Amino acid sequence: MSDLIALADQTEQLARQARAAGRPAEADRLEGVAGRYRAEWADKCEAERRQRDPFTDWDKRHGGCSVIVRGTILWPDGARAAGGDPENWRFEPPENPYERLLLQRDYHQEALRRWEANFASTKAEFVEQAGLAIRFRGQVPGAPEDARQQLEVMAERITHHRAELNKVIAALEQTEQVKQERREQEAKNYVRSLDNQAMAAIQSVSI
Repeated sequence: MSDLIALADQTEQLARQARAAGRPAEADRLEGVAGRYRAEWADKCEAERRQRDPFTDWDKRHGGCSVIVRGTILWPDGARAAGGDPENWRFEPPENPYERLLLQRDYHQEALRRWEANFASTKAEFVEQAGLAIRFRGQVPGAPEDARQQLEVMAERITHHRAELNKVIAALEQTEQVKQERREQEAKNYVRSLDNQAMAAIQSVSI
């Protein structure tokens, strides 16, 4: 995993050189690649940590693939843990459907955001690698088929989280809390429309 940190350091150095040479677009791209290396390193460290402790069983039971939202670790089924000490402060999914669906909505929104960002940056990197290969007739890491398969896997995860997010939102719309919020908003809108009509009637009076 130290190789990832070395790659990140090298890429950041290239980014600084590109920025100093007046190539901000290239510098931004390289900084993004370096960030991906560091994120991948952090993910692998976290994966190894989970394999070494009993927290792994709890993690698997709730679907794995957790994400952090506003300092709280979330799982697909609505389970959550405190970001500072997840082993001591873990919570099963709420029994209340509305509360559970809110946590699931937050989970899929964040997971979808991450996969979409990863897909965009990875695709841009593959496109640039292919362009360099054509330009310089050199070798680039990974065959085109490998790149396509990797992007397809990412696209499948994006499709999955979009579908799950739509399901959760649809279920939320059927909860009594959301229905009550909708009724209250409709009442406010109705009162506001009456106020607007009254104001328009007053303003229409002229001499």
